[in-house]
Amino acid sequence: AETESHAPPLPFDVANAGQGAQEIVAPSAFNGLTPVGASDTYPWSPTVKLYIITGNNAFGTCSGAMIDPHWVLTVGHCIHDKTSGWAKSVRVVPAYASGAEPFQYARSVSLNSFVGWTRDQDHDWDMGFIFVDRPIGALTGWYGFGYNSTSSFFTQQRFTSTGYPTEAPYDGTKMYTREGAFDNVSSEVVYHNNWTYGGQNGSPSWLTSSKTIYAVAATRSSTNSGQTRLSGAKFDMILAAIKERVPATFNLTPLTTQLNSSS
Repeated sequence: AETESHAPPLPFDVANAGQGAQEIVAPSAFNGLTPVGASDTYPWSPTVKLYIITGNNAFGTCSGAMIDPHWVLTVGHCIHDKTSGWAKSVRVVPAYASGAEPFQYARSVSLNSFVGWTRDQDHDWDMGFIFVDRPIGALTGWYGFGYNSTSSFFTQQRFTSTGYPTEAPYDGTKMYTREGAFDNVSSEVVYHNNWTYGGQNGSPSWLTSSKTIYAVAATRSSTNSGQTRLSGAKFDMILAAIKERVPATFNLTPLTTQLNSSS
């Protein structure tokens, strides 16, 4: 397995326009979507809304999560499309709520995915990770990320999935969450019998007890929604990318400023 990277120019911000549909009515371990009230408090604050300009200048939104002060985990097809290539820019807004950006935003510096997605469009590898221009995760906090090779881990544990649905009846202005166990498991994808709405792709599913991400929302069908799992190989390559960006010496970065009339 290999990774592929792209550094877009740095002005700013794939599209994941959903088809009109109703919530699937089916037995499900996951519950329905519930709005998050205080999205700017942990453990909700590391969930981010992504504003994306695609390679062909279309505009779209996805979801993602901070996994480090500088790094965002999302789904691969939000930042790379077979036809239009890499997104031109991504604006990352943590804890967005009804127009408010409580931590402001960060901009993409490099976009990364796996060649299993960028070359082969294989949903087993449909995952992306973004390095941003300021350590905004130092303000929001971040989730852990990990992998587990046993099926029962996903079907018997409780997970929380958070993101920004934009497809009717939702409008993308609020963070929503759902909790539960997965219904079905394959080697690289886990499934639940709920609808994933447009805008939710890239939403993290984190183990509720440990706040550790194990999968991201990626696909849907008429019967279920799929989330690409973190495997040992994906975990190692993402961790290597993060380590590669760690500076040799500490770097003081102003994250917030305060002004008044006398200074």
